[in-house]
Amino acid sequence: MCMVWSSAYAMTPADISEVKESIVFIGVYADKDIPKQLGSGFFISPSGMIMTNYHVIHRGKSIRVWKYGEFTYYEAIVVGIDPLADLALLQIARPANTSDESFELVKNNPFPFLRFQTDPEKIVTGVDVWAFGNPMSNRFVTTKGIITTDALPGFLSPFVRQIVHDAVLNSGSSGGPLLTSDGKVVGVNTYIMSPNGEYSGLGSAIRADTVMRSVNNMLNSDYLNQEKPIPYPALDIMFVELDDMGTNDALQKAFPIQKIPNTFGIMIRGIEVDDYSYIQGLRNYDTIVAVNGLPTNDRLQLADALLGNEIDESVILLVIRRGVFINVKFVLTFSKFDYNKYYDKDNTPQQLVPR
Repeated sequence: MCMVWSSAYAMTPADISEVKESIVFIGVYADKDIPKQLGSGFFISPSGMIMTNYHVIHRGKSIRVWKYGEFTYYEAIVVGIDPLADLALLQIARPANTSDESFELVKNNPFPFLRFQTDPEKIVTGVDVWAFGNPMSNRFVTTKGIITTDALPGFLSPFVRQIVHDAVLNSGSSGGPLLTSDGKVVGVNTYIMSPNGEYSGLGSAIRADTVMRSVNNMLNSDYLNQEKPIPYPALDIMFVELDDMGTNDALQKAFPIQKIPNTFGIMIRGIEVDDYSYIQGLRNYDTIVAVNGLPTNDRLQLADALLGNEIDESVILLVIRRGVFINVKFVLTFSKFDYNKYYDKDNTPQQLVPR
């Protein structure tokens, strides 16, 4: 069943108690009967589909899920992964002797689940939010805060959107939902901001629009047979964002023979002759200012301009090359992000701690 709320302005204790019916505690196991990772998640369908973070289930051989108010666990399987957004889909089922019996159990007693917020006007700075999860092995905890930043690019991909909030998160909060007062999920809690290893009071959640797009792609990925993450289109470039904070002047001084444009945009760096992007027609110090006519002043606009385009599709890049505007026809490739290497090691930026 989907949740119904008694208040339009704040969650009541009754609302919070009802939300907890949709929250799960996740234990991830390798070879031993001791969990290697603990985390949080929440139901997104009456059939028992669960959203969580990818880093919670990375390299797990078995997954156990505990529901609120129940002592025994359910076994879960992975049905989709999106490491670039740090998201994963799990599926659990009530123990049954046959698939027909399992279907009847779900039909007669569906899992309570949460819905995502689809109205972007309700995912804005200053809105009250509630974080649910299992921090530091304390199960089914709720904290409250506000959205402090409503649109930041993801740490691993500009296609990912995150929001920053000050509801308290700790280790074990990963994968839990961030809700507004109407009971809609606005994000999936993923990181705390931790400069120098100290908690800053701010946390990060993958924004609902990114999560919904990821869910659709994961459901269509045939992960059970392919065991591959969902693909992302890419230009396969390294770049610097030009801005009005001195970046352009600093680059001009560092590379005096180049003509660094006095504009915003995406300036390409590090292209080698045999690289895919070189073969497609891009060159070092090219500055992308539009994709298919859409401005690309920064990486968020670059990602927005590329969203909706598929791998192997052509786009027209408007670039500035030594002061001249030219069009480059570019066939999108796929992201080559090595997620196993990234999640196997502690490659997280210093100010970010996965939770």
